[in-house]
This record gives sequence, structure tokens and C-alpha cells, in this order.
Amino acid sequence: QLTKSVNDNPNVTAWKTHNLIFSNTPLREVFRILGSVYHTDIQVSDPALNELVLTAHFDNQPVEFILEVIRLTFNLELTALNGQYFLTAAANI
Repeated sequence: QLTKSVNDNPNVTAWKTHNLIFSNTPLREVFRILGSVYHTDIQVSDPALNELVLTAHFDNQPVEFILEVIRLTFNLELTALNGQYFLTAAANI
């Protein structure tokens, strides 16, 4: 039996369009989607960072741009190495 349903995930076709919409989305989910769309690995130093929420819309932007926006939004430090990205809480000086 076939059933028809509506997919309400705004990022369902992001793998080909790179049009990403996040609405109060936990970073854990943002990183999962970015990893899937851009075939990259994103790690955080503190699991609590995964619970921060992001509301943003990115239209055909490279993953580096998106991670830079996340870095600036949440005052994080970003390190890239061999296609992997690491986010840590910025040191308060």
C-alpha cells in the first residue's frame, strides 16, 4: 500500500541545492546536516556546544562560510585540518 505524505523538512534537497534553513535548530543537528551535505566531519570540544540553537538561512554558501557564521554567532574558535572542522569555546581574556 502506498501512502502520500508531506515532507516538512526544509533541508530535504539541500544535498543538491546547498540551500539550508535552520529555525531554532540545535547545533548537533546543524552539524549533522552540514556533514551530510558537504561530506565533512565537524566536531566540538564540549558536548554542551551541541545544544546551542541556530536560526539562519544559507543560500548556496560554502561550508567554511557557514561555520564562520556559527563561530562568530556563538563566540567560538574554529580549526580546520584535512577536511575536518573543530569548534571550541573561545577563551575569555
